[in-house]
Amino acid sequence: MQAELDRQFMQQAIEQAKLAAAAGEVPVGAVLVQDAQVISTGFNQPISNS
Repeated sequence: MQAELDRQFMQQAIEQAKLAAAAGEVPVGAVLVQDAQVISTGFNQPISNS
């Protein structure tokens, strides 16, 4: 069960990384999880934000 949740969360992080890559950024994505609930997601944005 936990391994499947971990895979799902990792897939969400990969999707975030793909968004970064599509924006011309380094493909880094993150998913913040607490008690099996997604709290936040994000991806690398420093070049486009400067």
